[in-house]
Amino acid sequence: MMARRAALMGGALSVAACGPGGAAGGTGGGAGGAGQAPVEISFTLPAAAGLEQDLYSGFINDFHARHTRIKVNYTFEPSFGDYPAKLKALLAADTWPDIAHQHLSVVQDFAQQGALSELKPYLNRDKISEKDFIPALITEFTWRGKLMAIPKDSAAFGIHYNKDMFDKAGLKYPDERWTWDQFAEISRRLTKPDQGQFAITFNRPAPNSEQWEAVLKSFGGGWYNADLSKSTVDAPGSIEALQAFADLEFKHRVTPTAHKFSFTGDAWRGGVVAMTFGHHATTFFHKAEKREFRFDVVPIPRGKGGSFVAVGASGYALPASAKYKDQGWELLKFLTSKEVQSKIAAGKRWGPSRPDSLDNLAPEDNVPEHFRDVHVEPLRGKGNVPALPFVFPVGQLDILEVYKQEFDDKLWAGTGSAKDAATAAKPKFDAILSRYGK
Repeated sequence: MMARRAALMGGALSVAACGPGGAAGGTGGGAGGAGQAPVEISFTLPAAAGLEQDLYSGFINDFHARHTRIKVNYTFEPSFGDYPAKLKALLAADTWPDIAHQHLSVVQDFAQQGALSELKPYLNRDKISEKDFIPALITEFTWRGKLMAIPKDSAAFGIHYNKDMFDKAGLKYPDERWTWDQFAEISRRLTKPDQGQFAITFNRPAPNSEQWEAVLKSFGGGWYNADLSKSTVDAPGSIEALQAFADLEFKHRVTPTAHKFSFTGDAWRGGVVAMTFGHHATTFFHKAEKREFRFDVVPIPRGKGGSFVAVGASGYALPASAKYKDQGWELLKFLTSKEVQSKIAAGKRWGPSRPDSLDNLAPEDNVPEHFRDVHVEPLRGKGNVPALPFVFPVGQLDILEVYKQEFDDKLWAGTGSAKDAATAAKPKFDAILSRYGK
């Protein structure tokens, strides 16, 4: 059965990288008596070739060294964007791995389908506390009171800005008290088409990212109500937020695309735009590429609803159909341990899922100056701007299809208003939430 599952999984995912020890696997072991063959478990993870795949291959080798009775057959899916759909196909074919990577945007869907095991009993058995993990992430991976995945990483969003461009424009640096009105004025003053300089790339709030929930909430709106039974896309604050970003692009024309200005690579790191929405990896790539301009990071502006640091993550789950859940749990537990999470954070590229590992993420040179204020302290429940979790509803893919119909082809084409788009989308969103909420 396991050999069949591993073979089907490798074929369905069109795997680009395999661990040593067979067509799909690694080597190792964990439970079982002397003389018995190791229990084989399958594990698949979206991971880009190079640093990320090397990192996780090393972790699995470390796991094998300690668990000689568990053999992990592991595969990497190189394209994260394709992974959720492929995972859905694996579920339909009953060929899921023994540990399933779950992004916070899909975990509710798979939990609703009964595909995931509740993990609190495993935590309780091994005396592991939910408090060992960043609180906002536990909220995001909880479905109807049940913990369906353990977070494997973290990402806290803010706005990075080019201090040299601000200085040249005679602008004060923003701080955590800045407002959306100030953001709009700063964007207009930073946009200099004749010099090939713009404020931001186009940013279009959508229900596909935790950062946009923080934006809508700061305006006093949001995508959904607290129990995810109704959409609040047509609330005044939601409409105001959506229209504000449409105006920045089509009215104030603060983006490169508004001026048909072409560029290659990342617009912020390349000095095309002065500001960018991003998490800690924005700092990582600035330094890895040895960009010379000075920069800092600040929380998103404050509105009538306040200001927030959006927090997201991926996690690990145990499929309900897994044959070797205890062995899968051992790998899951190892990959989310302080030891592994601290190593992940020390690389500065990926954030940890545990508060006790966050210090390793912060730059040793304290550049940017306010890195901790956005990317570290809010995750600990400290600082002046709170972390904001975003629980995605069941039916996410259907909701995004409605969004495309009502927003992408109208508001974001510059041919309609946020109010019209939100009014049209609201009953369709509600119908989806009602259908899957039963």
